[in-house]
Amino acid sequence: MRTVITARHFEVSDSLKDRIHKAAAKLERFDDRIVDCHVVMDVQRHRNSVEVLLNAHGHTLRGKDESDNMYSAIDAAFEKLERQLKRLDSKLNDHRTDKEGFVASLTEETEESEEDEEGETQLEASLTAEDTGVTPEA
Repeated sequence: MRTVITARHFEVSDSLKDRIHKAAAKLERFDDRIVDCHVVMDVQRHRNSVEVLLNAHGHTLRGKDESDNMYSAIDAAFEKLERQLKRLDSKLNDHRTDKEGFVASLTEETEESEEDEEGETQLEASLTAEDTGVTPEA
């Protein structure tokens, strides 16, 4: 994963760079398909803000936090991304499971409808006629 660090209004120390690289490596543990990570740090008076943009699964995830301490802001922003990655992973896995289950139930319904095809078509025709108010011709 490529990590880009941008600092506004201050110079980035080596310890901040190490903290960011360790946090980014921790995110790779949750998902190995992360393309890149862009960290923007900003200092204005006593307010330290960190914004982390992450590209994964064709999705862009964003974690942002403000604090008096830059280290705690970095940790909090990466924790937010960790929760988002877990949620995205479970969402993608649940979607695949439901899709397979849906296909299996659909094939079972198709087999049942082939067995009793004539009865179903008559039932569908009578329901349609009742819904529209038109009586079927004999």
